[in-house]
Amino acid sequence: MKYLPTPDEYHKYYYIDIETEAVPDFRPNKIWMMCASRMDQTEVHHFVGHQEIKRFFDELKGQEVYFVGHNACSFDGPVLCRIKILDGHKATSRDYLGSR
Repeated sequence: MKYLPTPDEYHKYYYIDIETEAVPDFRPNKIWMMCASRMDQTEVHHFVGHQEIKRFFDELKGQEVYFVGHNACSFDGPVLCRIKILDGHKATSRDYLGSR
């Protein structure tokens, strides 16, 4: 299993982070915003609200992309799937610790 991309693959990798409503059971029903940055670029994109976030993922649907984020596998990814933002997408999430 390969863990780190090579520089020629950086365009396939996106750092993501979502901010949700605070709920005691860690199962939010609302995402307030999401930040995303492609690994080969310095620009950070901000998406506010369900529709903007869904549009970001829908534009990548069918492409070979990887989403990387702190707690992406245990929180961000499951939340995005549960509230139907990642609905029918084939994507891979990888957790990381630290910053880029």
